[in-house]
Amino acid sequence: MSSVRRVSLMILCLQLCLPARPAFGGAVALRLRPALAASAFLLGSAAVVLELESDRAYERYLTTADPRRMTSYYDTAERNRDLSTAALVAAELCAAALVATYLTQKRPPEPEPGTVIISLNAVPAGLALKVAW
Repeated sequence: MSSVRRVSLMILCLQLCLPARPAFGGAVALRLRPALAASAFLLGSAAVVLELESDRAYERYLTTADPRRMTSYYDTAERNRDLSTAALVAAELCAAALVATYLTQKRPPEPEPGTVIISLNAVPAGLALKVAW
């Protein structure tokens, strides 16, 4: 596969993983996180499967004697290897974008001294009431 095709495939994967405009703060980041995590996992899994298929096609290429089949198996191995590389790069970019959503998250402001904070938290046994001042 030519380098131009490789680059265009990587750009396509980038467009699929990253949002149209960077919006990593607030509620948008909370909605993006599950999609980015799922994309990273699925693209990583696709990269592994494509790499295994590439190895199988290359093994067939090494064991066959027919020139037409050899060319076909070799081309399949190269194509799957290129797709595997693109999927792996895209998975890493999705994982990096996921980390960016956590790193750019704004912390809630510190309470003023003397402020009473009452929070109700869910715990395995029921609810927990927390009072801090």
